[in-house]
Amino acid sequence: MIVGHDFQKTNKQKEVVKEIVSSSAKNIMLFGSARSGKTVLAVYMLCIRSVKCRSNHVIVRNTFNSAKNSIWMNTLPWVLVNAFPDLPVRWDRTNYIVEFSNGSTIRVAGLDSGDKLERLLGLEFSSILVEECNQVPWIAVERLKTRLAEKNILTKKVFYTQNPTKTSSAYYQAFEQSIDPVDGVALDDDVKGDYLSIKMNIQGNLENVDADYVRMLSKLPEKERKRFLDGEYDADNSGAAVYAFDRDEHVSEEAEKLGGTDWVGSDYNIQFNSDVIASQHGDGIFVYDEIQIEGDTYKKADELKKKGVKGASIAGDSTGKNRSTKGRSDYIILQDAGFDVKKTRNPAVIDKIANLNRCFCLGMIKIHPRCKKLIRDLTQLAWDKHGQLDQKTDPSLSHLVDSLAYLVWYLYPLTNLKRSTYK
Repeated sequence: MIVGHDFQKTNKQKEVVKEIVSSSAKNIMLFGSARSGKTVLAVYMLCIRSVKCRSNHVIVRNTFNSAKNSIWMNTLPWVLVNAFPDLPVRWDRTNYIVEFSNGSTIRVAGLDSGDKLERLLGLEFSSILVEECNQVPWIAVERLKTRLAEKNILTKKVFYTQNPTKTSSAYYQAFEQSIDPVDGVALDDDVKGDYLSIKMNIQGNLENVDADYVRMLSKLPEKERKRFLDGEYDADNSGAAVYAFDRDEHVSEEAEKLGGTDWVGSDYNIQFNSDVIASQHGDGIFVYDEIQIEGDTYKKADELKKKGVKGASIAGDSTGKNRSTKGRSDYIILQDAGFDVKKTRNPAVIDKIANLNRCFCLGMIKIHPRCKKLIRDLTQLAWDKHGQLDQKTDPSLSHLVDSLAYLVWYLYPLTNLKRSTYK
């Protein structure tokens, strides 16, 4: 195979290709500034892999329209024309698939609906490219990775590209901190090697970028300049919904079960049915356990009993008194199972989260490290551009935060609060 003369890799891009080829990592992150050549290089690598042997590959973005406009109509044809001008390919413009002469394919797809993801789960691939991965839920990528099942000579790999966002993001945790974003546990030593993170900035691609574009980036406000010109992650947590949560301050082994009433904060959701379990003391609460299951309220009741809190007082989503499972409301199901379900009224979302932040600021909440999903949610949940909790980027987020917020709202509404003296 002869690479076209119009595709001249910069010295930095040559270094990146060499690092990718020599690495045994199965997950490869290319992050950094705008116009650094990340996507071009990732698509180039998929083309190389396609030519090596008959194989199938997929490039995904958060929506199909964005994938079509950026990849199908721009980057993919550019790479094929300039890097592989003599390579015959067939464009299936109905199914958005490029087919190579050896039978290999590169498919372009979006993940903006469950149906689109499910269709991909019926296929097998040798490579996945997640473009602008910061916009794609981590759990969606993990599901898609189950389709790296094609049998051939290629090592199965996932490529990721992004302009870095916050240090609280799932991708930062996995690639930069070696932490599993789902449960907050450090990756095993034998798994850490599966993740390779490579920074690519515009300074390494200047021969392919207009000078005016670089000057424009240099004049952006500091936050945007740091992301799009410097290619740096943002450690500022001000965009987080629960900005007052501090892992070092609020996560403690001390948060164990105490005597007295068991309290449960509850959010009702069939896919992410969520509960936090807590004990109350004189200055606040210890959250010592959590539940998040896929199932109805009957299963929720069974899981709570397994946790040893039968008869606990439950403060949760007030819509539970009207919502039904098999013709019976969630409240009635829990009451019949022996739980003391408190009458509540849902506050406005902004008030509920403000109260939760206030209680964290006052030192009223301690969380045991075993509550890994709750800690993850508190770290990653953010507001969207409309001022609402972002439940689209990662649908699994918010439910455990909601559970805690309902409990805190019931026990400590926005009156008569004081700074905790409990250490």
